[in-house]
Amino acid sequence: MNSPNIQKLLSKIDQFKNQVPTDLQVFFDSTLWLKRIKRETGVDLRDLQLRRDRASSHEALFEGIRPVGTIGHIMPGNSEWTPLLAILETAITGNKSWVKLPSGSDKSILEAQLAQLGLEDSVKVYTERGEIESLYKTADAISAWGSESSLEDIRKKISSQTRFIPWGHRISFAYLNTWENEAADLAQAMVKYEQQACSSPQICYLENASFDQAKQFAKDLALELDKHSSSFPALDDSTWAELSNFTQTHLAESCLKEKFVIEAADQSYRIVVDTDATFEASVLNRTIFIKTIEKGAIANVLAPHRRLLQSVGISKDYSSLESLCESLIEAGVSRVCPVASMQDAHPLEAHDGEFSLSRFTRRVSVHAPGLEVNVLPQPFDNETPKTKITDKSDFQKSVSPDADFYFKSGGSSAKPILSPFTYADYHLQMQVAADGLIAAGLDPKSDKCMNVFFGGGLYGGFLSFTDILEKTGCSQYPMSGYLDLDFVLDTIISQNINVLLGMPSYMTTLYKRAVERNLKLPIQKIFFGGEPFSLDQRSWLKELGVNAIFSASYGSVDAGPLGYQCTHSKPGEHHVNTSIQKIEIVKLSEDAPCDSNEVGRVLVSSLARTGVAISRYQIGDTASWVEGKCPCGDSSPKLLLQGRIGDIFKFGGSFFNAQKIKNQIGDSELQLVIKKTDLLDELIINTQLSEELTKEKIMAMDDFKEIVELEKSALFRVINTEKITAVSGKSPLLIDQRQ
Repeated sequence: MNSPNIQKLLSKIDQFKNQVPTDLQVFFDSTLWLKRIKRETGVDLRDLQLRRDRASSHEALFEGIRPVGTIGHIMPGNSEWTPLLAILETAITGNKSWVKLPSGSDKSILEAQLAQLGLEDSVKVYTERGEIESLYKTADAISAWGSESSLEDIRKKISSQTRFIPWGHRISFAYLNTWENEAADLAQAMVKYEQQACSSPQICYLENASFDQAKQFAKDLALELDKHSSSFPALDDSTWAELSNFTQTHLAESCLKEKFVIEAADQSYRIVVDTDATFEASVLNRTIFIKTIEKGAIANVLAPHRRLLQSVGISKDYSSLESLCESLIEAGVSRVCPVASMQDAHPLEAHDGEFSLSRFTRRVSVHAPGLEVNVLPQPFDNETPKTKITDKSDFQKSVSPDADFYFKSGGSSAKPILSPFTYADYHLQMQVAADGLIAAGLDPKSDKCMNVFFGGGLYGGFLSFTDILEKTGCSQYPMSGYLDLDFVLDTIISQNINVLLGMPSYMTTLYKRAVERNLKLPIQKIFFGGEPFSLDQRSWLKELGVNAIFSASYGSVDAGPLGYQCTHSKPGEHHVNTSIQKIEIVKLSEDAPCDSNEVGRVLVSSLARTGVAISRYQIGDTASWVEGKCPCGDSSPKLLLQGRIGDIFKFGGSFFNAQKIKNQIGDSELQLVIKKTDLLDELIINTQLSEELTKEKIMAMDDFKEIVELEKSALFRVINTEKITAVSGKSPLLIDQRQ
């Protein structure tokens, strides 16, 4: 058998949904399974990496969850859909499994369902006991449903090393401190599933009721049960014999003690009223005990049977709910609900007081002293289905109405373009970004961080990094890009802040003000985003005492965190967040993979977005792959950002990067204009620097010198005039006037 493909299974579960009964469709929803795995194991199903336990004093320990292995299921015969749901629980946690159905069952139905879900190679189905005898010893776990005796027989057959997960019979009951208007709900709870479910009531306790009150309630219940008599199922002779014996026994006892028996004229139900509060199971098939009990006595009555208890239905009067629930739960009950809800399974609640998904996983750890990374990534598949390249318009068309969180990702203030996230997607991405921040050198135990990203107006910077810092576990001061620079500086000094996170433009302005005031800031590390630091800015900040300057995260508003820097990364280099993203770099002129070190367009396919589909999304960046293994030990691919697609231009037959030219010349106010002159490309460099110095610097670029001087396939000149501005008032770096 092969291990299931969890991501493909999730999509197939949604497609299968319409083939199940309406009341079960809630269980066939990929979003539900993502919520369940997070709720029951504490881990996001899409993020199964081994993560360093930063809260522990043992920082070399990486922890996570993994499948148990191969799980055998011994299934009951009282529920048509239980086998498939049980298989989904083991498959969604990555386990292979086999399942034993009751003898004589038609296994072809289940096998057809498994094929539709893509699980035919991960699950084997059996119907006869002899077929599975040899499998008991090889299974890593056995999940079995049945009576106490049958479970004990199975337990004897398995290895002592095999995890045994029993789902034995449980008994449920009703406990009513007031019972007016409760008879109809109790009758419905008895009739639904014909008391074959563990959540069906077999006893009903009436608190502080007299015998006469209990008899009257039994009569009310009988009237309600009469309404359902036509739906009573056919029973075999042995069951009828058992029911007849039950009725005759209690009728005989009613002559000797305070007991009252009602049996339907058509024998479709039996009610026994008794003042003896002893807890006892009924013979089912619409049979129930009505018992009187003193207030406060229920805990002692239930104590001997706590291992068998499941649900208790209570009245609609919640006046003493807290104390009653505590008494029932202390006695061993695992589920308290109104009588009308006893048969309603909440899709996220525990079963018999257990979270099943946690029983189908195992906790694992890796001890790796000296390793710098914050997570041990799982092996990644970098192959992406060859679909069309998508852009902003495609992104907007795929937006789901079920999103929870919205950030502005473009457009105007009047008509903003919004990027949607579900809460689960958002928090997963913030966790991945937090891992990246730690890899870049943030020390959660000693660093004191000030977040000076901008916020408001649906901008995600400040809010996102507040959440990212929370997930690192560090101390943080959420300042935002506050306009009172003196207050910000004074806080940094008084609180001994050693880490700044924000945009280079704001932090540069902040440091200029510090220089004006002759202040020595305690900042040792800077993590930036939104725009790059120039080499001159980096040198200036290091002269002012900053030891480390790294990207806070590489990402986009639409696609989320794409990559991160480790402490060995050069400016612009980022590891890819392979746990949640697939990244391609394709040629500038065609949809084909770039060669080694070739600059191309960045395409993103998200592995962890349910609020929107992101597939081969062109985010507007250009990059090239960085060859070789990173000294940090992270095996994920590494890319070097080369600028925006708008920064790349073809000049004289070769591609150039406007940002690289700007950095080479060293003029932050530089503007480049390209036009056609005498049938040749001409580059006009508008700069404040001298013509001689500018020519010297740009001729140091090999490709440029080759085109202009050797091949003479292009022209260039240097000027110093007023720059061309756009309607918005911004001065673009590159203006292409060629037609």
